[in-house]
Amino acid sequence: MVNVSNISIRQVGVVSPAPMRWDTMWHSMQSGPGVFKGGAHFYVIDDDIRDRVDDIDIKSYPLVLPTAEYDYSCTSEATLEIAKRRQLR
Repeated sequence: MVNVSNISIRQVGVVSPAPMRWDTMWHSMQSGPGVFKGGAHFYVIDDDIRDRVDDIDIKSYPLVLPTAEYDYSCTSEATLEIAKRRQLR
């Protein structure tokens, strides 16, 4: 069983106000059994486009690289690796 509260609370910055941290955890806890786990699988596995990012025509389409310090699905290291590969500043 996935401990949703533990996973979701780690997604929020440690300096975030307590009400915002609770809000994030509360929203995660509202999903039914398996929903959070399925969503996490989508963002980490199914929606991982790192192996296809080189195919994006960045002259025609902007490439936005979201990064979050506490989010395992878009780490700073992964963003920097893609930026370096695509020669982005």
